[in-house]
Amino acid sequence: MNFWTSVIISIVLLIVTIVIFAMKILYPYHRVLALSIYFIGWIFFIYSIFLKKQWLLQHKETVTSFFSAFYVHIIFGIIMLGAIYLLFILFPAEKSSFIGLDDKIVSQIINEDQTIILYLDKKLSTNLNSAIEKNIFEIDFKNVTDKEKDELKNFWILYIEGLLELDLLKEKYKTFYQLNPVIKKDLHQKSFDNGYTAFLAQHYYMLQLTEKIKDQNIITFLNEELVDQGIESGNYDMLKDKLADSNELLRLNTGRVYRLSIINENTGLSDLVNKY
Repeated sequence: MNFWTSVIISIVLLIVTIVIFAMKILYPYHRVLALSIYFIGWIFFIYSIFLKKQWLLQHKETVTSFFSAFYVHIIFGIIMLGAIYLLFILFPAEKSSFIGLDDKIVSQIINEDQTIILYLDKKLSTNLNSAIEKNIFEIDFKNVTDKEKDELKNFWILYIEGLLELDLLKEKYKTFYQLNPVIKKDLHQKSFDNGYTAFLAQHYYMLQLTEKIKDQNIITFLNEELVDQGIESGNYDMLKDKLADSNELLRLNTGRVYRLSIINENTGLSDLVNKY
């Protein structure tokens, strides 16, 4: 066996790992199986480095630099590490709440959640537009009145409730991949559509809000705890930070690509996705 053969075996085992993760082969043991194959791939990869080193000792005159000698291993090593990071981000370990349920019940839940997403979109849009019309983001906190504070507070209570409901839906559907894309293709696609639309909606409406609010005093006010409503302190900053979170952006853009590959016809949420 030469080092090229070992590298090729590592590549094949990495592909097998990805397939097992994505297709849930031998569920619920698919993660253990996939990780076992992944680590076996590393054994072949490390062995290929040993074989390459042996070859270099015999052909010293052909080596010009460390990178030229091991560039294949460096590149593939980065791919190996990046792949396992992506798999854990894109295929979370949590068990889907749909596992074990009858398909009709799952379909009913998905349809109900689609209606909720449409409602939340209308609620957030109406609330934000109303706040803009009233100029509540332009108030001067040095001379703020109790009425202006109440208007800002009431806006935020309704707005953050919508954002947090979208967050719950986003989390609910992040295990959509556990609905078999072959056997349960329709449910798989619709559950992805729900989760991705909720994801986009939360991102969109938080981005819209941050573009309207420039006054640090308003931001501080929105970060305050609202005990009666069960709203913790720092929620504004938490939601704002998600806009630039690397894992969130990875899911966002991977979802964009994946949606193009599975959605062949308009769904009830297509207009919202295009809007966002």
